[in-house]
Amino acid sequence: MRFLPTDEDIPNGVVAFDNEDGETVFVPFCYEIDERVWFFGDPDINYYLVTNDKEFNDIDPHWATMNILFAVSRELYQGVGNGRFAPNAPMNRAMFATVLARLAMVDFDEYTERVFDDVDPDSWYGPAVAWALDKGIVEGMGGSRFNPNGVITRQQMVLMIHRFVEAYELELLDAGDPGAFSDQAAIAPWAADEVTAMRRHRIVTGMDGAFVPQGSSTRAQVATVLNRLVESAIREAVTVYQADSVP
Repeated sequence: MRFLPTDEDIPNGVVAFDNEDGETVFVPFCYEIDERVWFFGDPDINYYLVTNDKEFNDIDPHWATMNILFAVSRELYQGVGNGRFAPNAPMNRAMFATVLARLAMVDFDEYTERVFDDVDPDSWYGPAVAWALDKGIVEGMGGSRFNPNGVITRQQMVLMIHRFVEAYELELLDAGDPGAFSDQAAIAPWAADEVTAMRRHRIVTGMDGAFVPQGSSTRAQVATVLNRLVESAIREAVTVYQADSVP
């Protein structure tokens, strides 16, 4: 666990470092707490804060504006062109695998093999899908197909988030038992435990008491889930770090 002090000259600072090619690399798992930006980092790397604000013409006003800006400042997302983010557009499976790979700071050069018949390894999402399969985050749709253009449902999204947490052994804040969603019975058995776990960590909170498991996961919803995931993991790590630091 590392931290950098906040700097008033660097508003909304995101942790970054320069790679061997001199390119700026952003650290997605960073979060500001009490005038410090905490992050998971290598002790041998020189990190710094940088402002990486983005502007879109279709997110203000929007209920997820701050979550969207959080995600794009960490380079988890790109816009869709013409200054738009398209917050209410559904996420497809290729997009979601790519966002999770960026969250994990995956080196795409390490994933060059074809792993599904319908995923070109040279496509923009090919390496991310290969990584997700390698980590057990996705399993495909049967028949050696991934269905990259298929819209990801909310229960599929949560299942993949839960697998991501397990694959990277993340510890999250436990907010206690919030009870069941009003449509808990509609959640598929293969995702029910994962939805319950992610609700307990407040990664998902539902919509007016319902989870809507078969609903499409929108770009705004995924940005919100990613924000909560980063915050929960960092806050839990800071709590442990501070407890261990007490003499």
